[in-house]
Amino acid sequence: MEDPDNELLLEVHASSVRTEESVRNLERRIHNLQRISEHRAELVDKRLDSLEDDVQSNKTLIGAFLGTLTAVGGAIVSWVLGLIPL
Repeated sequence: MEDPDNELLLEVHASSVRTEESVRNLERRIHNLQRISEHRAELVDKRLDSLEDDVQSNKTLIGAFLGTLTAVGGAIVSWVLGLIPL
C-alpha cells in the first residue's frame, strides 16, 4: 500500500509543474500579443503618415486649381469688360 503523504506530495508536485507550465504559456502568449500590438501600432502610424501626405498633396492640388480658376475667371471678366482685347 502506498504512503498517503507521499501520494499527496506527488499530486502537489504534479499540480505545481502544471501551474508553472501554464504560467510559461501565458507569459509566451502575452509576449506574442505585445509583439502583435507593437507591429499593428507601427502599421497604423505608417498609414496615418501616408494619409497625412495624401491630404497635403490634395490641399496643394486644390490650391493650384483654385489659383488657376481665379486667374482664368479674372481674365474672362477683364475680357468681358473690354480691358483685354480678343
